[in-house]
Amino acid sequence: MNDGPPQDAKPPDAGTRTAMTQVRRVAVSVAGGLVLLVGVALIFLPGPALIVIPAGLAILALEFDWSRRWLDKLPALKKRMKNR
Repeated sequence: MNDGPPQDAKPPDAGTRTAMTQVRRVAVSVAGGLVLLVGVALIFLPGPALIVIPAGLAILALEFDWSRRWLDKLPALKKRMKNR
């Protein structure tokens, strides 16, 4: 029994990989942006904004460097807020 792909299967061409990359980027953008917006709304509404906002940034960090930088700054911000 062979668990791998069939012998006659062809790898996806460059155009298909580019399209799949774009679809993934859009999906990550939409999902991360939506979670981040819900987190920002939860600042004003009752809910766990301090959990949801980093979750949205973590999703966006899969594709965007700016989100990774913001996510990396959160521990320092938490420490600064704790010392107030």
